[in-house]
Amino acid sequence: MRLSFAVLVTAVTAICGAASAQTVGESDARKQLFPVKGISVQILDHSFLSEKDKDLLREVAKTQNYYAVVAVPPAEGLFSEAAFAAANFHSIPAAEKVAIQNCESKRKGGEKCVVALRVFPKGWSDQPLQLSRDATLGFDKEYKKGNGPKAFAISPSTGSWSVFKGDGADNFAIGRCNDKARSSGSKDCIVVIKD
Repeated sequence: MRLSFAVLVTAVTAICGAASAQTVGESDARKQLFPVKGISVQILDHSFLSEKDKDLLREVAKTQNYYAVVAVPPAEGLFSEAAFAAANFHSIPAAEKVAIQNCESKRKGGEKCVVALRVFPKGWSDQPLQLSRDATLGFDKEYKKGNGPKAFAISPSTGSWSVFKGDGADNFAIGRCNDKARSSGSKDCIVVIKD
C-alpha cells in the first residue's frame, strides 16, 4: 500500500505501512511469522530531523502496518510533498525501495531522499519467511482453515498476496496475487507457503 506521507502527517497532527523465497508448510510458517499486533520502530538519526519531527514519526509509526518505511528529502524536510510512506510490505528492503523511488520522483532538489523511519513487527528477527501484517492476518484467517491442497503466494516487491485452496492451488494463488500486484506495475508473485 502506498500512502502520501503529507496526508499521514496531517492526520496524526490533527489527533495529537525478495525475488525468491523458500516454500514452507503451514507448521513452519506458524513458527516464523510474527504477531499481527504490536510494532517495533526505528527512527534514523538525521541532522535535519528535530526532536519534534522524531516524536511525530513515532506517532505516524503507530498508524502503519509492518513492514513500513518513511523516506524524506533532507533539504525539504519531513513536511515536504516528496516525503513518502510505504507500508504493509513483506520486507523492509521492498518498502524502502518504493518509499525512496516515490520520494525521489517528487524531490525538488538538494540531497537524495533518505529513510527516516522503519516499522517492523514486534519482536522482529530475520526469518526466511516474512509477511506483511495484512498477509499474516490472511494466513491466520484464511490459510489455516481447512484441509486439502492450498497455497499462499506473495509479491515480494509490492506486498500483494493471495490464498487459494483446491486443485491447482499454486497456479491460482500466483495468478490472483499477480492480478493484485499488477496495479503497482509488478508481476512477481511466488508461492511461499504450500500444503
